[in-house]
Amino acid sequence: MGGTGESNRELVKDLAPSAFFRFFAEIADIPRASGNCGAMGDYLVAFAEARNLGHVRDAAGNVIVRAKARGTASTSGVILQAHQDMVANKIPGSGHDFARDPIRFVREGDWLRADGTTLGADNGAGLAAILAILDAADLVHPPLEALFTVDEETAMTGALAVRAHQLRGETLINLDSEDYGVALVSSAAGATHSLRLPVLRAGGAEGPLGRVVIGGLKGGHSGTEIARGRANAFVLMARFLADAAARGVGFGLCAFDGGPVPVADNAIPSRAEAVLMFDTERRAEPLGRLASEWETVFRNEYRVADSGIRVSVAAGGGPAPAPIRAKSRDRLLAAIRLMPFGVVRFARDGEAEKKPYRDLLVETSNNLGSARLETDAAILRTLTRGSVRSRLEETTGRIETLAKLVGGALRKENHFPGWETAHPRGRVQRLFADKGWKLVGVHAGLECGVLVEELRRAGRTLDAISVGPDIAGGHTPEERLRIGSVEPFWRDLVATLAEL
Repeated sequence: MGGTGESNRELVKDLAPSAFFRFFAEIADIPRASGNCGAMGDYLVAFAEARNLGHVRDAAGNVIVRAKARGTASTSGVILQAHQDMVANKIPGSGHDFARDPIRFVREGDWLRADGTTLGADNGAGLAAILAILDAADLVHPPLEALFTVDEETAMTGALAVRAHQLRGETLINLDSEDYGVALVSSAAGATHSLRLPVLRAGGAEGPLGRVVIGGLKGGHSGTEIARGRANAFVLMARFLADAAARGVGFGLCAFDGGPVPVADNAIPSRAEAVLMFDTERRAEPLGRLASEWETVFRNEYRVADSGIRVSVAAGGGPAPAPIRAKSRDRLLAAIRLMPFGVVRFARDGEAEKKPYRDLLVETSNNLGSARLETDAAILRTLTRGSVRSRLEETTGRIETLAKLVGGALRKENHFPGWETAHPRGRVQRLFADKGWKLVGVHAGLECGVLVEELRRAGRTLDAISVGPDIAGGHTPEERLRIGSVEPFWRDLVATLAEL
């Protein structure tokens, strides 16, 4: 095993293709969590300037780098696209600072992962591939536009800011896929919502404090892994606390959030914490016994999909704000328990009845990505995805109804369009299919949908596909890149560019 004692560059210096891994290591040194892409943008601009490549950086922070055709007279341009940002997630207890610290690689056999954090292969692998192509002097390719967008992981704000006149290409190769040999040719639409539920605090309340932690969950990407049946830590916490209240455990709820683990709308929450205030010292004892009981229940319910769930209660947890009143507490817990979570509906088509469960494509889903208790309100954030507009709207309508019933207000904060399968297949899709790639749809949202829709509104058709090497455990500290998948992915990519 290669550890963190070696530099990233030393750890990957013998890996092929060498240019890909060299740039992948350089990117890992640059802090680029969503919302903090400034340094990454500076790097891309400097890269272009050092090679005399045309480039522009727009007001959103997107960077476009242009390269002339090489070895071909083709004038039909290709857009190579990846996003600059990464999900910032780490294991509990990690001291990593995503605003300052580089990602540290660990090599385990055929896999590359990070030391206690997300690796950033999503979408660092795409960034590295594009930079290696632009840097190469011997690759045949048509005119290229490298589009590096910002903040894909939070709200796709970079892609949503792109306008058709900024792009000249007729073909889009998005490099944000995570399964070598499986190319994405459609994606779901989605919308993020913020539910604000007013709460009242019980001023002057005093009592011993305790902290409840639910952890050990796998989490994962709320698009690609929502069908795996994994637990949502906030939902489990709401169930546990609601049962405690129903059994007469006297407690006030002072704080409720994801603890030190960063949360994101598009990640299934893997940890939840609550700070409680008890009316007597002895209240923590029955709660501890209840925690053991519910841990057994949760592990049984998720014994296949999420078997490592832990429920713990510890004394202390202060200082803490005054607890919210019982009615506010109960409305918050009810809202979380009633919130749609997971798969709402699988896609149904003529082949669906013949497919095994694991191969069904999710049509509609909802993820409660974060829940936090502020001074005068609880904030619940959701990401709803769907490939059928009417069912997507029905699911968001259910959340709107829930918000009204519990006395809250729902606000749509972002929407991204879906990407429908092209009929007949475009040329770039046929070229990858000819190389043995399987063409499929995905329940996750992709920037392809945003860009295809923007050009469609301008009267232009964009032939699009999304490809990439093998990446597992996305959006979690278990994220890893399969080293052996990179070289064949690279070979197919550069061959396709030559053919285009």
